[in-house]
Amino acid sequence: RDQFARASCGARRHRRRSPLRGGRPLTDLADSAAALGIVLGAEQLEAFERYLELIVEGNRRANLTAIVDPAQIRTRHFLDSLTIAAAIDPDRISRSRLLDVGSGAGLPGVALAIALPGCRVTLLEATGKKAGFLERVRSELALCDLAVIRDRAESAAHRPQLRESFDIVVSRGVAGLSTLVELTMPFCRVGGLFVGYKGRGAETELKGAARALDVTGAGEPTVVRVDPEIVGEGRDARLVVVPKRAPSPERFPRREGVPGRRPL
Repeated sequence: RDQFARASCGARRHRRRSPLRGGRPLTDLADSAAALGIVLGAEQLEAFERYLELIVEGNRRANLTAIVDPAQIRTRHFLDSLTIAAAIDPDRISRSRLLDVGSGAGLPGVALAIALPGCRVTLLEATGKKAGFLERVRSELALCDLAVIRDRAESAAHRPQLRESFDIVVSRGVAGLSTLVELTMPFCRVGGLFVGYKGRGAETELKGAARALDVTGAGEPTVVRVDPEIVGEGRDARLVVVPKRAPSPERFPRREGVPGRRPL
């Protein structure tokens, strides 16, 4: 049944195809992704362009992002989402079950689902309008391995089917690390990884998250700096990679709103 569902989904994607937009923007995205070890084919680039159109359109109703320029969406959103490959081998990501906490416009989760087929991505988003937008993206792009859950991390992390069941947990632009660690580590299986998308100052944030790391079962974190020549624009992109060494105590995360108001 699963094979049939995948085949049908692929057929829908084919029927929805629109003429591929040419020019440097697509080539630039493909070249930058290749530098990260990710090969983007014509259909994937087409999907990214349709995704871009959906973001611009959906932003009018759901306030998805402050970045509305198409060129910046490609670099500051799409390419930035793919930089996880600077820390984790793309083949490993493709074989993983991945959770995007506080997905918003679907970044990085949707971008990874497009770029790395086989990666089973779940998007966790609490805001109704944004979750509705993510459902539309899933349908429009026929992303068979993508799921959308409308819920807050504080409650979703206590669901038995979600708790400690993901190989990789990611979050981008949601909160400081001391809060993020409490919200994300309970979703991560022992032996899995949490990856936080950060910039300059990541090391300082890590120092402030020391207690959160200690009490939630986290291992020794590392900070990976993305090659500036890949992300461009003088940006300083960094990835905080945290392994899961032990089960998270059942009391974490604390009740709704507490991790943000009173970080560990």
